[in-house]
Amino acid sequence: MVETRAAEISTYQEGIVLIRIRDGARLEADEALEIVEATTGMVGREQHGNLVDARGMLYISREARQVLARQDRTSLCGVAILVASTLQRTMANLYLGVARPAVPTRMFGNEHEAVAWLRGLQQRA
Repeated sequence: MVETRAAEISTYQEGIVLIRIRDGARLEADEALEIVEATTGMVGREQHGNLVDARGMLYISREARQVLARQDRTSLCGVAILVASTLQRTMANLYLGVARPAVPTRMFGNEHEAVAWLRGLQQRA
């Protein structure tokens, strides 16, 4: 496991990295970049999907969304974002609509559905 100021990053299953945003986190650009760098350092060029547990996150800045949207690594097949509240769904929809991520990105309320979606992306890659 790798820890950053805003997240804990670990292997969830083979080919899936779990990025658990800390409860109460207010994600800024420098913290988002730290997460991207830590994830890249952990997996290198190995094909993977990111499962982002954002259920405890309170806020993400516009600049942080831009950093995360620019993740254009050939090893990253997709990003599944877990959300729990209506506010988080609104934030995630804003992120997806405005930031236009460089890799396939979807939000989910259910972890199993998120993992199944990432597995489907990996099979097509």
